[in-house]
Amino acid sequence: MMKFLIPILAMCLYISINGQTIRQIKPSDTDSQINLFDADSHYVYISPNVPQLNLLVIHLPGTGGKPKNAELFGQKAALMGYHSIGLMYPNSPAVGNYCTNISDSSCYENIRREVIEGVDYSSQINLPQEESIFNRAKKLILYLDNLYPNENWGQFLVNNELNFSKIIFSGHSQGGGHACVIGKYYTVNRILCFSSPKDYSNYYNQPAPWYNNNPWATSKNNIYTFSHTSDNYTKQIEIFDSLGLYSFSNIVDIDNTNAPYNNSKLLVTSYPVSSGNEHGCTLTDTKTPVVNNIPIFDPVWEYMLNQPTNSVEALDQTLIKVSPNPVQHSFTLSKAGILTIYNSYGEKVLKSTTTNSSTTINVAYLPNGLYFCELNNKEGKIITKFIKQ
Repeated sequence: MMKFLIPILAMCLYISINGQTIRQIKPSDTDSQINLFDADSHYVYISPNVPQLNLLVIHLPGTGGKPKNAELFGQKAALMGYHSIGLMYPNSPAVGNYCTNISDSSCYENIRREVIEGVDYSSQINLPQEESIFNRAKKLILYLDNLYPNENWGQFLVNNELNFSKIIFSGHSQGGGHACVIGKYYTVNRILCFSSPKDYSNYYNQPAPWYNNNPWATSKNNIYTFSHTSDNYTKQIEIFDSLGLYSFSNIVDIDNTNAPYNNSKLLVTSYPVSSGNEHGCTLTDTKTPVVNNIPIFDPVWEYMLNQPTNSVEALDQTLIKVSPNPVQHSFTLSKAGILTIYNSYGEKVLKSTTTNSSTTINVAYLPNGLYFCELNNKEGKIITKFIKQ
């Protein structure tokens, strides 16, 4: 049974669905200085009857998106025991509208940081601190903790500032780019990127430099991504390479692999969706496939939210060498072991045992493209990549 109540004190729409509480809260109700992007509400989810994980998921919608467009994901997080928020923030126009075709290589990063922190990093925009992602999140948490102290929202603040160690930042499209930049400068619990990040310079014909500029406050081992292979995929795999994510895992095709997806951080799907829905289908309610009232990608969301992370840093790719690279016909590996090769869709294309470093691996039959070598031996698992030409 669904109940609609409007608590006078809370000044927000309250909905109870099967024991889960969903609140819609106008940003200006949490801070009278918030005036922009206030027509649409924050969405807040909590399942009080579920054991609480004492972690908060803050989801950032993409360009022009609204938190209400990702209710299925927000509800999923709460049902798993997370405190869950879909945050309304200044998300239009797209960051790429400013940065894609200009020579300023720091454009993407500076605009994102200004949207996130409200500090004047960029000459392209002028966003007051009150309108920033951080202020909106902080004021919403303070508001919730004041009105609902028994729900323990206060744990996500330290000295009235965000307690990043207890926060998972999630985002779709533009929101995923923001989540990544937050992780670069702040040590968060983990980062979830849906159909993102997408920052790519057409001027330089390469991914934005902020991806591989070090250091990062959050280990890149704590970044999880989910993309559709028809969503500008060639540039997407370039971006993942620039981020250095292939050092942690290969791409895995979730259409042919069950959870836990070989413990990969890089998940892709080729699931058939309506033309134009490839970008939104990874998360957006009206575009993600649903069968028998259950989103097809529900197991993917659960895995990305709940898969244990650790502090292991990137495997040193200097430990193994493919020679020559790029490859035309065959190559040798600098070490022996059990070799598995995957294509950029996460599909296994070869498995072999190499007995010494001079073993020749024939790849002449493979189509041109990017491939990943996973070598298991007594030293553990080593991952590297090569280009077939």
